[in-house]
Amino acid sequence: MRLHVRSILVLVPLLCLWGCTSPNCDRDAFGERIEELNSRTGFPSHCATYDQDGYVTHLGLREVNLISTDIQLISRCGKLELLALSATNVREFDLSALGKLAVLKRLYLEQTGLSTDQLQFLGNIRTLTWLGLDQTNVDNHVLKLIGQNKGLRHLGISDTKVNVRLTKMLSLFPRLEKLVISKATYSEEEIQAARRQRPTLRIFAL
Repeated sequence: MRLHVRSILVLVPLLCLWGCTSPNCDRDAFGERIEELNSRTGFPSHCATYDQDGYVTHLGLREVNLISTDIQLISRCGKLELLALSATNVREFDLSALGKLAVLKRLYLEQTGLSTDQLQFLGNIRTLTWLGLDQTNVDNHVLKLIGQNKGLRHLGISDTKVNVRLTKMLSLFPRLEKLVISKATYSEEEIQAARRQRPTLRIFAL
């Protein structure tokens, strides 16, 4: 499990460019916040990257001690495609504003302890292709929230309360290519049956 979560550091770009010209993002406040985080850690693992027009597209805040204004700042970044909040204290805040992220493709929430009730904003997002929920307190109801993301290719639900039959899960997400589950939750027989049903699917039981 540890290797899976740490892989986020590879996926989130390490180039930090401060400032944002997007009308959906407070340039000064956002830039100052990112700069503050980088100066505190001495290593640019908390950073934002921007497209050629100056819109923030990737934001990595792994292991950051978030403050309430961070969520509002993030929600105003309307071009955000990747958001990594793994191993943060994000569960302390109201996350409903994140439902405004209409083009979000990758969301990393591993090791946050979030419950399904705290993830209601996912019901407003239909563009996810990658969702990491490993080591959280989500249950089967979270699948209904993300069910409209028919393009979902990666789903991580190991060390959670999700125990829906794998065959049903595959029917919910027809394009799923990688699934990370708990070995203690699913039998080897069920895992093999799912692999036969969809030979191209990679299932990792941790």
